[in-house]
Amino acid sequence: MASAAGPIQKDTPHVVDVQPGNPGDELGERVNRGLRFAALNQVINRIFTFGSGVVVLRVLSVRDVGTYALALAIVTLVIAVNELGLIPTIIRWEDNPEHAARTAYTLVLVSSLIWYVAIFFTAPVLASAFGNGEVTGVLRVLGLTVLIDGCSSMPAAFLNRGFHQDRMAVAESSSMVVQIAVTIGLALWGAGPYALAWGQVTSNGVAVIFMILLVQHRSRPGWHRPHVGPLLRFGSPIAGGALMREGAVNVDGLVVGGVLGSIPLGFYQLAFNLGSLPQNTIGATLTRVLYAGFARLQGDKERFDNGVRRATALIVAGTVPMVVLIAALAEPIVQFLYGDKWDQAIPVLRLLVILGGMRVLLNALLDIIVADGRPRHLFALYGVWLAAVVPALFIGAEMGGIAGVAVAHLVVAVGIVLPLVLWAIHTGGIDAYAMVRTFIRPLVAGAVALVVAYLPTMLSIDQFFQLAIGGTAGVIAYAAILLPRNPLIKLPLDKLKRRRPVEAPV
Repeated sequence: MASAAGPIQKDTPHVVDVQPGNPGDELGERVNRGLRFAALNQVINRIFTFGSGVVVLRVLSVRDVGTYALALAIVTLVIAVNELGLIPTIIRWEDNPEHAARTAYTLVLVSSLIWYVAIFFTAPVLASAFGNGEVTGVLRVLGLTVLIDGCSSMPAAFLNRGFHQDRMAVAESSSMVVQIAVTIGLALWGAGPYALAWGQVTSNGVAVIFMILLVQHRSRPGWHRPHVGPLLRFGSPIAGGALMREGAVNVDGLVVGGVLGSIPLGFYQLAFNLGSLPQNTIGATLTRVLYAGFARLQGDKERFDNGVRRATALIVAGTVPMVVLIAALAEPIVQFLYGDKWDQAIPVLRLLVILGGMRVLLNALLDIIVADGRPRHLFALYGVWLAAVVPALFIGAEMGGIAGVAVAHLVVAVGIVLPLVLWAIHTGGIDAYAMVRTFIRPLVAGAVALVVAYLPTMLSIDQFFQLAIGGTAGVIAYAAILLPRNPLIKLPLDKLKRRRPVEAPV
């Protein structure tokens, strides 16, 4: 996870046609390398997470999952503001970021300590408010991740700033092995929701140890008062936007737990986790690399605009097939992997996976707005999102239970947030209309793939074969419509071929 000394070596010149000494090409290669390792990291982690989740959720009760989900929703909101927006601030910092990072580290560590103390002492009050006394202990354990998050802030900032996702992959893969062992072991031992909480804490702890060991610039806490103002001025809107973002996305857990109870929240949490796969794989990969890449293009408007249009087109093209396959195959996925006791999550999953796909695009666009030097727009947009979604979620819960909550979430994201974000992109000088036109073909291909993948679920065959046939047929149908003569997806095959060495004349 550490950053290599100096620029990343150009180890694949046959893939990217670069010119030596051209900083733009060097940046593009660093972004490509970062994306490759970030994608590999996410794929490996999601495979292990998915597999361990199947085992754990077959052992734990629906109420256990709901109890953990309540604690997780609270801690997630705290972590959103815990680092004060200083990770992206240091990533974007131009003048001596190593020096500024010492002050930033101190600010984050103090923030982490304050937040954990607050969580520890308010846990009984929060548990009482949600009518679930077991939340107290689980919240106090899970709250330790706030302290760990503070310790990881500056190492993570420098790893992402340098596009060193290879070393980030080492840290997170190692932590994942520990999390799986601890969570499954405690679940089989009968620890209930504490199995999930301690698994998360140990995983985060191992990850931060590897980050500190592997990062080249090992920041130490320090203090330089002139840095405080600039750090907080840029970071505060980002932190506020992050709180709004996590609130908009995760407040549903608090609403479901408060209005409907822990058992419905257990079903909802399973659907939300599966529905978040697009964001947790594609979205998480993009967030780590694209923000840093676009931040380096500030000042080069033409390259910035072209990069945004192409990147968003590829994001949609890559996200749509995952969304439609999960939506089409929701019933065999849940029943085959988790068992019949989770059937109530199926209709909710079909809605929440669409929301998961929307989050990939929305978060990418919002990161682009911040990279363009407009962090206050982020705060305003997420503020509107949160203000609109909270009453909608309460109405949805009262009228339609967990399915009503999912519908409310989706309506706000598609009907209110997406148009506003596209408008903000357009006001920044990017042609949003041209961008949206590139989405049409993937969406049409996705609609066809949805129907094709769903048809096998109507047959009286084993669920495994429904998944295999439906998934394969859906991917083929999607590719058949998307790929032919598509300039955005066309690969430079001539550059993928290694040049043969020229033979010396005899």
